[in-house]
Amino acid sequence: MLATAVFTAASAAAQFAPSDLSGLALWLDGADLDGDGTAEGLLEAGLVGSADVATWADKSGNSNDCTQGNGSLRPTYTPNVRNGHAVVRFDGSGQQLVISTPLSGNTHTIYAVLINNDGTWGSVPVGSSDTTSGYLFHGTTQAWFETDSAANDTENLTDGVWNIIAGIHTGTQIGAFVNSVGATTVNDTGAFTPDRIGMVMGYSQGDMDGDIAEIVSYSRALNANERTQVEAYLAAKWAVDRATFNDGPWATNTSQTKTYTEDDASVALDDIVTSDPDSGDQITATLTLADPSAGSITATSGNGETYNAGTGVWTITNSPATVNAALAAAAFIPAADYDVNTTIAVNIADGGEDGAQARTGTINLNVTAVNDQPSATNLTQTKSYTEDAPSVALDDIVVTDPDTGEQITATLTLANTATGALSASSGNGESYNAGSGVW
Repeated sequence: MLATAVFTAASAAAQFAPSDLSGLALWLDGADLDGDGTAEGLLEAGLVGSADVATWADKSGNSNDCTQGNGSLRPTYTPNVRNGHAVVRFDGSGQQLVISTPLSGNTHTIYAVLINNDGTWGSVPVGSSDTTSGYLFHGTTQAWFETDSAANDTENLTDGVWNIIAGIHTGTQIGAFVNSVGATTVNDTGAFTPDRIGMVMGYSQGDMDGDIAEIVSYSRALNANERTQVEAYLAAKWAVDRATFNDGPWATNTSQTKTYTEDDASVALDDIVTSDPDSGDQITATLTLADPSAGSITATSGNGETYNAGTGVWTITNSPATVNAALAAAAFIPAADYDVNTTIAVNIADGGEDGAQARTGTINLNVTAVNDQPSATNLTQTKSYTEDAPSVALDDIVVTDPDTGEQITATLTLANTATGALSASSGNGESYNAGSGVW
């Protein structure tokens, strides 16, 4: 009897599943052909005869299964091919699976883990005619991503080895990626409506000869951090050579909002905890205070972090554990009598991003203002003058207020109105009441 085992991917990436991200449109897993979450070998549902694939079940929750009713066009389910997992094998003789509901729209992120054996063309997925080329891979030297409008982008790959290839359509640009290397640089707004896997219709060498391990497709363009998660998951599960690309670091609490009262001694930040899928990578954490006059960030944990009061930049480069200790100790110290909101920009990088970008975020520092008394110079003074002098100059009274946006009311009251008057002629809106002596 064949053993039944629940599939789990090795490594930290096992905690992630493609369904953790929104917009999942299609998910085909060679290790779980019938999509029930259990690896059952040749007992997988969807097999006909010994190992012919009649149905490759969609795990996205959309029931968008890929099927083949013609027995001669069915690929083969092959157990224990890559990292202990089964794959779906195409032999170059026209085998293909039809997607129940073709993908559509002009925003996509599509991943496939595969190996091509003989340098021919193959597809994951493709449209049903040569005018709807969809997403291809070329077995000689390139991965190829093409939309219905024939706009395309390519990225170099090595034939005969396992690769993670991807096509991304942002709605305005497209790009092909191999093992995380690539860029969305080709302008295109065309739709992408593939309806099958394995065969490129209209091409004389369009029959795939190779194995497909997994296909993950989203109906939107994933951002760089999301792509890192998918790529790390696929690389760990299918043992694709991780030395060929760098995984960006991970971090929690990169965005947060802290509210405090003006003149608080310090503001504790939620711990930012970093990690990196790549063994041995060092992390550089940078916190940048947008307005250095608003305060400072502590750098006193003894782990090597520094803070530049002039630029507002706090930074450290070290192992994830050491960086985490420094981040846990970091706090914001508000400047006295400063009542303006500010932010701290967060950047967590490992110095090796080549498509897997740094983790970023923003800490909002929102201050509740406290009313501070204004200050003034020369409130008390003595002036001597000669009787019948035309005027007596007073020493300048200079008023300041630490609170932003406050209005000041200044009142001068002449005790004996019979002695004279206070001038109110600067044109700045002051007034004088001769009866009460109030200016």
